[in-house]
Amino acid sequence: MASMEQLIALYRHEYAYYRAIAYNVLANRQDAEDVMQRVMIRLLERPEILQKVERPKPFLSRCVRNEAIGNMKWQGNRTHLGLLGAEKGDLAGGHPFFQG
Repeated sequence: MASMEQLIALYRHEYAYYRAIAYNVLANRQDAEDVMQRVMIRLLERPEILQKVERPKPFLSRCVRNEAIGNMKWQGNRTHLGLLGAEKGDLAGGHPFFQG
């Protein structure tokens, strides 16, 4: 079982390693940094998750990778909205649901 202190120490010591995991998925340094922050915030908000973690390094690696993939999907959706016309100011390019 991993403690929050162990996880934070691992995060600090292996930060470049975990950021590289996120960067390999996203190919963007700032997005990789954002992923790192979101992972730590989520773990700090839910410390009970750590009670089941026996191998913290692979656990944190998977958390970072999953968050990066989720970020990539979100960006894909955002890009798709842009292709539909969101750059003109309306949320979904004129979709009736978003019309006033």
